[in-house]
Amino acid sequence: MVGLSTNMAYSQADILEADDKTIGALGVGLLFIAATAGLIGFVSQNTTIFQNRGVAEFLLQAFLAFGFLFILAIFANYKGMDILQDHAYAIIKWCYLISIGLFVGGLIIGGLLLLGSFIGILFIGFGLLVLFLFSRGWPFIRERIRRAAEWLQISVTIVLNEPGMIVLALIQSIIVGITVIMEAITIYAWNAYSQAMAYSQNTANLIAYGIMFLYLWLSLSVIYYFDGANTFISYARIHNKDPTVGQGLNAASNKFLAIIGYALLSAIVTFLTRLLFFRSIEMETQGRSEGNIGKVILAVVLRILSDLIQWLYHLISFFTLPAIIIRQKNTKEAMIESKNLFTRTFWDMIISDMGYSYGSTILYVVTGLILSVAGFFYGYFVASAYLAVGQVIVGILMAIIALVFGLFASRFFLKPLYTALVTTIYVFATEGPEALEIVPKRLSGYLENQSRNPKYIPTNNQRSIRF
Repeated sequence: MVGLSTNMAYSQADILEADDKTIGALGVGLLFIAATAGLIGFVSQNTTIFQNRGVAEFLLQAFLAFGFLFILAIFANYKGMDILQDHAYAIIKWCYLISIGLFVGGLIIGGLLLLGSFIGILFIGFGLLVLFLFSRGWPFIRERIRRAAEWLQISVTIVLNEPGMIVLALIQSIIVGITVIMEAITIYAWNAYSQAMAYSQNTANLIAYGIMFLYLWLSLSVIYYFDGANTFISYARIHNKDPTVGQGLNAASNKFLAIIGYALLSAIVTFLTRLLFFRSIEMETQGRSEGNIGKVILAVVLRILSDLIQWLYHLISFFTLPAIIIRQKNTKEAMIESKNLFTRTFWDMIISDMGYSYGSTILYVVTGLILSVAGFFYGYFVASAYLAVGQVIVGILMAIIALVFGLFASRFFLKPLYTALVTTIYVFATEGPEALEIVPKRLSGYLENQSRNPKYIPTNNQRSIRF
C-alpha cells in the first residue's frame, strides 16, 4: 500500500529491514537463565536443602504445577480469543442489553420497594426514561456495536498472528513490577533517612511525593514504550506485513523522547487526580466523624471530578501513541491529533472501548473456568498420590491458585489486544476503511460503503510509515 503523503517517514525497505533488537533481548534472557542456574548450583553445593527429600519433592511438584498451569493458561487464553473472534458481535450486543436491563430493572425494583415516596417515583420514572431513550437510540447503537465487534475481531486476528506482542506484554509487566518494588524500597529508605536526619514532616512528605511521581513517570514510560512497539507491530500486520519484535522495539526507540513526553503528561494527570481522590476520602472521613453532611457531599463531588478528569484524559489521548509511532509526531502534535480524532469518532471510541471491556470479561470468564476446573483435578489427583485425606481441600486450593494464575496470565493477551484495537480504529479514522487489509472477506462490502463516508475520508497532510 502506498502512503497518503509524499513526505513519508519510512519507506517499505526501511520497515522490512528495520533494526532488530531481538538479539539483545535474547542475550539478557540467557544471562538471567545463567544467573539462576548459578544461584541454584551455589545453594546446592553450600547447603543441604536439596538433600531433604520433602523439600525436593515439593520443589518438583511446584515446577510441574507451574508448567502445567503455564501451558493450560496459554491454551485457555487462546481459546477465549477464538471465541471473541467468532462471536464478538453477539458478545458485545448481549452484554450491552444485559447491562441496560440490569440498570433499568434495578431502578424500577428500587422504585417499587419505595413506592409511595417521591424517591420511589423518581427511580421508576428515571428507569422508564432510560429504557425509552435506549430503545429509540438502539439502531444507532447497534451499528456502532457492529463496527466495534469488527474492530475487535481484527485486533484478535493481529494478536493471534503476532505472539511476539504477548512476549512484549510479559516483559513490560516484569519491568513495571520491578519498578513498583524499587519504589517501595526507595520510599522506605527515604522515610528512615528523613527520620534519622530529623526533617520536618512537610519536607519529608513533599520529597516522598516527588519520588512517587518520578516512579510513576518511569512506569508509564515503560508501559508506553512497549505499547509503542506493539503499535508498530499491529500497524504492520494491518497492512499484511510480517514484522518482528525487534522492529517494533526499534520503532519505539526512535520516538523515545515523544513517548516519555507523553508519559510525563499522563503522570501529571494521574498524580493530580490521585491526590484529589485521596483528599476526597480524607474529607469524607472527617465529614462523617464530625457529622458535617456538607463536607461529605463535597468529598463525593471531588471523587466524581477525579474520575471524570481521568476518563476525559483517556478519551482525548486515546490516539496519542499511534500518532507518535505511526505518524512520527512529537508529543504535542500527537495530542492535538488525538483530540481532533476524538471529536470525529466519539461514539465509535466509547462503544469500542466498552466493547473491549465486555470482551475482556468474557476472556477472563473462559480462562477462569478452564484453569479452575483443571486446577482442581490436578490438585485432587496429586493429593491422592501423596495424602490419605484432604484431597478435596487440596483440589480447591489448587483451583483457586490456578484461577488467580489464569486471570493474571490473561493480562498478557489483553494488553496487546487493546493496543491492536486502538491502532485499528486509528488506521480506520486516518487512512480510511480501505487501509484495513487484513479484514475478513465478509467486511469488504461494509468497508467499501464506509470509504465513501466523508467522515472517514482521511486528510492528506499526514506523515506515516509507508509500505
